[in-house]
Amino acid sequence: MLAAVSLASLMGATVASGQESGVQLPTIDVTGDQNGGYQATQQSIVRMPVPLLDTPQSVTVIPQQVIRDQSATSLQDVLRNVAGITFRAGEGGNGGDDPYIRGFDARNDMFRDGVRDPGWYTRDLFATDRVEVYKGPSSFLFGRGSTGGVINTVTKTPTGKTSVDAEISGQVPGGYRATVDANGKVNDNVSARIAIMNQDVPKAGREDVVQKRWGIAPSIKAKIGDSTEATASYIYQHTDHIPDYGIPFVGAAPGTTTRFPANVPRSNFYGVLTNSLSDVETNDAHIATFKVEHEINNQFKIANTTRYADITRFLRINQPPGGAAVSPTNLNVNLARNRWQLNVQSSLLANQTDVVGKFQTWGMQHTLVTGLEFTKEDRSQLRQNITGVVPGTVNLLYPDPYPTFPGNIAAPGLPTLNNGRSTAAYLADQVKLNKYFELLGGLRWERFTADSGVQPAIFSRTDSLWSWRVGAIFHPIENTSIYVTRGTSFNPSAEFLT
Repeated sequence: MLAAVSLASLMGATVASGQESGVQLPTIDVTGDQNGGYQATQQSIVRMPVPLLDTPQSVTVIPQQVIRDQSATSLQDVLRNVAGITFRAGEGGNGGDDPYIRGFDARNDMFRDGVRDPGWYTRDLFATDRVEVYKGPSSFLFGRGSTGGVINTVTKTPTGKTSVDAEISGQVPGGYRATVDANGKVNDNVSARIAIMNQDVPKAGREDVVQKRWGIAPSIKAKIGDSTEATASYIYQHTDHIPDYGIPFVGAAPGTTTRFPANVPRSNFYGVLTNSLSDVETNDAHIATFKVEHEINNQFKIANTTRYADITRFLRINQPPGGAAVSPTNLNVNLARNRWQLNVQSSLLANQTDVVGKFQTWGMQHTLVTGLEFTKEDRSQLRQNITGVVPGTVNLLYPDPYPTFPGNIAAPGLPTLNNGRSTAAYLADQVKLNKYFELLGGLRWERFTADSGVQPAIFSRTDSLWSWRVGAIFHPIENTSIYVTRGTSFNPSAEFLT
C-alpha cells in the first residue's frame, strides 16, 4: 500500500512540474479530401432523385473504390459482390454478360446511365465509375422486363479536376492489362476526360485460349451559361478472343446415369486454331451519348439524354458440345464437333426526357418526377454451317488444334430480323410528411411493338401495359429506414428481340 501511494504521489508531482514549465505550441491545421470509401449515399439516375436512405427498394452500389481495391476488370467481376445474382454460361449462344437477378433472366435488363444497354458483349469496367443493382420489380423506373431487377453502370465523365491515373499489371507465364484515366480542364467552363484500356490475358491452364480487349472512352462537359450543362461521351470496346467450351462433359457410360467431365489434361483444347476457319469470337461496341441538363428555376430542372449504340458479334465454333456416351475406362474416342459461325448486329436509338421538381405544399416536401422515353432497337442474326472436308470429329484424349484441311462456309441464307419500338411516359411523387414518414406513388405507361422473323414471314406484336409502385418509408431514428413497397413489372413475349 505504501509503494502504491508513493508512486501515485510521484506521478502527480511529475504532471504538476510539466504543467508549470510547459511551452505553448502553435496550432497546425491539416486539410485533405476524404476518401469516399465503400459506402454510397446517392444513386445516379435522374428519375430517382432521392438519397438511398429514402428509397423504398433494395439497391446495392459497388463504388469505384471497391472496383479498384478488387482489381475488377469486367461487370461479372463486380457483380460477385451482390447477393441474389447468378450467371449462366454462354455456351456459344448469347455470349457476353448473362446474369440472373433473383432467378429472373436479366440479360435484357442492363442499363448504362439509366438508358438501356443492349448487345451480346462482355462489358469491361475501364470506362465505368460505379455499378448499381436495383432488386425487385422495376418496370416503373426502367420499363419492360426488370422483373428480378436491373443492373445500371455509371460512365466515367469529367470531374472538373486535373488528374492522371495509370495502371499496368502482368501475370505469369504471360499476359498484361494496362489502363489510363486522365481528367483535365480546358477552361473554367469546359472539362474533359479520357479512359484507355488494353488487355491481352491467357486463361489459366489453357495456353491456347487468350482474351484480348482494348477500348477508348473520351468525354467532354461544358457549362452553357449559369443554368445549363451539356455532356458528350463515346465508348468503343473491341474484343478478340478464342471461344472456349472447356473440357467436354461426357455422357453416362452404358448402364449408368452419371455424367462426368472427362478425365483429361486441363490444357486440352478441342477447337481449331489454324486456317481461315479457326475458332474465334470478336465484338465491337460503339456507344455515343449526349446529355443536356437545365435548371428551369430553383425548384425544377430538366434533363434530356440521346444515345446511339451499335454492337456486333462474330463467333465461329469447331468444338464438341459434350454429352457423348463414353466409357470411363476408354476415353480414346472421337467426339462430334460443332461446326458453325454466327453474325449478330444490334443497335439502339434512344431518347429520354426527365423533369424533376422539389417544392413544398402545406408543409410537406414533394419530390416530383415525370418523363418521356422513346427507343428503337434492331437486331440481325445470321447463322451458317461449316461444310466441306472439315474434320467432323476430334479425339478426346489427343485433340489436335492445328489440323490441315480445306473447308467451306455454307451459302448464306436470310438473316433473322428482330426490332422493337417503345414509347413510354411516367409520373411519380415522393412526399415527406415529416421527419419520420414518407410516401411514394408512381405510374408508368408503355407501348412496346416487336417484329421478328425471316423475310417475307415477319410477325408483329404490340403490348400496351401499365406498371406502378407505391411505398411508405419510416425513419425511427436518424440514418435508419424501414420501408414497405409494392410494385409491378411486365415481360412482353418478344422483349429479348430473339
